[in-house]
Amino acid sequence: MHFLLTQFPQSEMACMLASIGFRDHSPWLFHEAMALARARALSPSLDVLFHIYQRSTQLRETGSEGSSPIDRVLFDQMFAQAQEARTMCFSLLTQLWTAMASTAPDLDHLWTVGLRLQRTLHKADRLHLAMLELNGDSTSALRAYATHLLDLG
Repeated sequence: MHFLLTQFPQSEMACMLASIGFRDHSPWLFHEAMALARARALSPSLDVLFHIYQRSTQLRETGSEGSSPIDRVLFDQMFAQAQEARTMCFSLLTQLWTAMASTAPDLDHLWTVGLRLQRTLHKADRLHLAMLELNGDSTSALRAYATHLLDLG
């Protein structure tokens, strides 16, 4: 199954076949959920989209401990996006301070960078809060949000 995903990374059918293979032969539902998420990201045709919808619904219903495999995949994706937003915030802060330190700062540039920084901070906050809504007991989510607030909040 991993062979299909590595040899045909942009093929929706390969992702769907890999998810079926993972369902039948893998002890972890996470592999199947990741293959379904990858197939969904490729803007699949209607038949593949129907399979993704049907299997995702089944996985949500069979989730254990209040957290389905789909929720775990979403949590991991949000975690990665939050880390990217945090990195972008640091980059924008550096740009802002560099522009302000110049002898004749360009106000339009400062305004643009400031707006991008504000939007990115709001995006990071929303992602962290969404992660906490999905799994409020996650120590990694709590640690990431606390670090975000201490560094950038």
